[in-house]
Amino acid sequence: MKDLLLRDSRLPNLISDENFRQVHKWGIQDRSPFEWLTYAAEELGELAKAISEQQYRGGPPENIVKEAIQTATLCLEIAEMYLPQRVEFPILSCNCLGPTRTGCAIHGANKIG
Repeated sequence: MKDLLLRDSRLPNLISDENFRQVHKWGIQDRSPFEWLTYAAEELGELAKAISEQQYRGGPPENIVKEAIQTATLCLEIAEMYLPQRVEFPILSCNCLGPTRTGCAIHGANKIG
């Protein structure tokens, strides 16, 4: 399967809805980084199971989406916890306007700008 570069406009709403659902279910949690990592690993295991079920037993792809959104939401929550520390991230760049003007993996082949 090909990476679709997170272009589906439904993703932010799915993440936001899942975050609300998790807070409604569990309340505001205060855990150690290792506890959060354990929860994320558990969610990733559920995603792996959903993919296996779909690939080998014809399970519904909706379960993959559900588990992926749950995993992504938890991982983004972890990332957000570290943002106040002013972690700097490198800016991704592409060669869209480079000398060959052939495009890039981010914006697509033969697309300029």
